[in-house]
Amino acid sequence: MQRPESWLAATVKALLAEKYGGRIPGVRKISADIAAANDGDTISHGHVHNILTGEAENLTDRTRVLLARFFGKQPSFFPPAAGRHRADPGFGARARRPVGHL
Repeated sequence: MQRPESWLAATVKALLAEKYGGRIPGVRKISADIAAANDGDTISHGHVHNILTGEAENLTDRTRVLLARFFGKQPSFFPPAAGRHRADPGFGARARRPVGHL
């Protein structure tokens, strides 16, 4: 069974389609264009790939800022954690538990 596309992947794909007129370029070109929009600071093409495939569901503050500047959005447009908020008191404890433990 295929898992549903993450909000982040779907959103970034839609923004890229809008930015590039429907034809999304490869991840190396996207990474280079992010660098051009951010005074040379960029997101690696590997991380761009992970964002687009849904493997990267959460963004660091740095990545949020770079994407926001690239797409002309506010950083708050991209949530810091997909589906989870760091204010959740159990977030860190649950994240450190071994797999299979609730």
